[in-house]
Amino acid sequence: MIADPASPPATPVPEEGPAHHSPGTSLFVIRAIHSGVFLVELVSILWLVATGITGRRDRGVGVAAALVAAESAVFVANAGVCPLTPLAERHGAERGTVSDIFLPDVVARTIPVWATGLVVLGVALHVAQLVRRPRDPGRLEAIRRPHRAGLHG
Repeated sequence: MIADPASPPATPVPEEGPAHHSPGTSLFVIRAIHSGVFLVELVSILWLVATGITGRRDRGVGVAAALVAAESAVFVANAGVCPLTPLAERHGAERGTVSDIFLPDVVARTIPVWATGLVVLGVALHVAQLVRRPRDPGRLEAIRRPHRAGLHG
């Protein structure tokens, strides 16, 4: 069949597959990953505060502290910018802020302020627990397992 020279050229059909998707899809995926990382970090920070209040120290506290320390180091090393933010900008985000996660803008913009405050609080609570920790192991055991009245044997 011969093409009519007066007709407009055919629009190419985009190829489908993982390498060919819309910028909106890429940005959605980046925002979803960024939001997931944020959620893990927030839970870790809140866990540090809660366990600092209760005096709990276990492997979970260590994992939470390691996650928060790693995220903090990455954030500071990148001059206060999450590495996912420039990636989101390249895929269509309007501006380079933490607002590229799925949160209301007013909350997202203030994350560094209140998250830092919570981290400092959590660390301070754990340090206070370490300072107040009893030095005598027998005393520590007595605190953990108080004697029940009338059950001495």
